[in-house]
Amino acid sequence: MGNNSTKSMRLNLFFILILGAPFFLFAQKKENYFDYLQKHSLGGIENKYVLTLSAYLTDCGEFGGHQEKLNIKRIDKKIMGFLTIFETTCSPQGYKNRDNIVSESSFEISEQKVQFIVQYLHKVLENSLKYEMVTHADNEYGVKLDWSEKTDYNFKRIDISFRSFGNKWEEFEKLKIALKK
Repeated sequence: MGNNSTKSMRLNLFFILILGAPFFLFAQKKENYFDYLQKHSLGGIENKYVLTLSAYLTDCGEFGGHQEKLNIKRIDKKIMGFLTIFETTCSPQGYKNRDNIVSESSFEISEQKVQFIVQYLHKVLENSLKYEMVTHADNEYGVKLDWSEKTDYNFKRIDISFRSFGNKWEEFEKLKIALKK
């Protein structure tokens, strides 16, 4: 009799596991990727969108300078930064060489570092709303959230910039250092 009781207990346990397993699996509701992006501070950087942070620095005053671009993309659910520094051109004729790349680097941006990007975006927006006096020797800082591919479709979700006269605005440099650490 004890043998049948053990078999019966095992059979009942087996049915409980078989019938209960789907309940336990579905009871642990997993957040899907779409919900994750909607809650994420940089959720708009997805699929065909890239966030571009740019700085044009007038190293030579009104006679030229160089541009730096930090493209932030999501690749395989990771946030990546791609920094491109362009050649410095210091003459009116030098603008022809503005697209020559001096250096390129890439790095992963951890979740802990996303806050630095968000803070930077706030600072750019704040400065873009201030009065600015345009001169020929301004540094210019910009933010664009745009298509990552070349297309005829001209839709930008974000496109803001501001000019800084005189001393270089240090926030772009601080951001680069914080993200690369």
